[in-house]
Amino acid sequence: MKKALITMITLLMVFSLSAGVLEDAGITASDLERVATYYKGLAEGGQAEAYAPEFKFAYAAALMGNGNAMLYVGEMLQGEKVADEDPIPKAFYWWTKAAENGVPRGLANMALVYEHKSVPGGGSLYGDIEYSAEKALELYIEATELGDSKSPRYVGLCYQDGVGTEADLEKAFEYFQVAAERNDSTGIVYTADYLLTGRAGVQDVDKAISMYKDIVDNNGHDIVLCALKLGDLYREGRYVPQDKELAKEYYGIVISLSPASADAESARAGLAAL
Repeated sequence: MKKALITMITLLMVFSLSAGVLEDAGITASDLERVATYYKGLAEGGQAEAYAPEFKFAYAAALMGNGNAMLYVGEMLQGEKVADEDPIPKAFYWWTKAAENGVPRGLANMALVYEHKSVPGGGSLYGDIEYSAEKALELYIEATELGDSKSPRYVGLCYQDGVGTEADLEKAFEYFQVAAERNDSTGIVYTADYLLTGRAGVQDVDKAISMYKDIVDNNGHDIVLCALKLGDLYREGRYVPQDKELAKEYYGIVISLSPASADAESARAGLAAL
């Protein structure tokens, strides 16, 4: 994101949030969404002062019809309760609008609230929404059918654990594979787990190990988890020939990337057991 564009849009926003003024200046909803994403990255990196401009730009972009910004606005509204006002109706409004504007993740976020699970980017406020695993599964499936990448993983978990439906490991594996095909990192991990153990009746150890390694080699979202799994497998000689040097290498990745975590403690215990 170019600093000059950020500065120009920020100056315009100081004086007006009017969509007409911004459009007259040649500023599009996509421009505003990119600036919101820029500030979102700063906020997620620990710069608390970036939250206010993130919301301002996301809200302006949402008013101009940007689906991704609508998703962000819903998440930010759901993430904090102001003056004892229930934020969930407003969050649901924007997530519904996001889905209507081509961002089905909004439906997945609503499903997480029905399942009383934390919403990534939002929080763990559920307002007056009663727990309903059946409604959550319905929304996850709808979001999956609309192309969301995370939702098939959520559907898979429902079938795996019997949430909102009867447990069915074959269907769980099927949906985890869909998530993996859509490049959802955690969906890839679940698929690899099933392939490693043959949990759904299909076992392919080589492919599972390759999937874990791809996440580590490409610095994927679940790199720490996969490195720890590989360290344990090579240390114990489970499913793969024992290789203490590889175990040390993968444990080292865990410790270097997340030194204060529980995963790092497990990696240190693994090293001590070599």
